[in-house]
Amino acid sequence: MRNKKVLYWWCQVGGWLLYGLTMVFFAFVFDSRIHKVFYPKLLVIILSGFLYTHLLRSLIKAFGLRPPALAKKWWQFTVLIMSILVLFNLTNSAIAEWLRLYDPLRKVTVEKRFLINLVS
Repeated sequence: MRNKKVLYWWCQVGGWLLYGLTMVFFAFVFDSRIHKVFYPKLLVIILSGFLYTHLLRSLIKAFGLRPPALAKKWWQFTVLIMSILVLFNLTNSAIAEWLRLYDPLRKVTVEKRFLINLVS
């Protein structure tokens, strides 16, 4: 049991670290100039992603949505995933607005930022 917990935390840390490094790589490849809010915003996304994926795992276990039960409860799983995605994006949009983590020249409304985040 302890080995599974250790593996879970290694996967959490490794997955979000890999996500962050991937975003930094693509920012250097595709952006001619990285805005000063890029790194703080990335940190917020990684920390909230870490929190919400852990919450998702806890809820999947609590509602018994692991296979093979998942085949019978796919609609609950879908609702849970969508709810976590909405909360994750609301959190990131609100924190970005609160901490002003956006380029003032390219600022969009909170609603538009939410939709962009939800799609990505």
